[in-house]
Amino acid sequence: MVSTRVHWISVARFRLRLSFKVPHSPTLNLDLCPWPGTFRSVEAVWLRWFTPEGEMLPTEAEAARQHAEAVQQRADAERQRAERLAERLRQLGVNPGSF
Repeated sequence: MVSTRVHWISVARFRLRLSFKVPHSPTLNLDLCPWPGTFRSVEAVWLRWFTPEGEMLPTEAEAARQHAEAVQQRADAERQRAERLAERLRQLGVNPGSF
């Protein structure tokens, strides 16, 4: 995907107008695109890798946070499952703590 885009970047008191073609890496099959956002507590327009479908690849910190959230969700689901099982055992007259 090659396109021409115009972006405004605020740097201190200056505004820069950038016009360029989005670079594509055939080896990685990724596009390098401008992304307005905050990275390491600095708000600016950054270059980020995107898939040809437009999905942004996460930074290392974003990937770690996503992984931690997924682990926490699985742990919560397992805890709820264990609680349901313990309740079912109690209904059957079995003390779950006796195992």
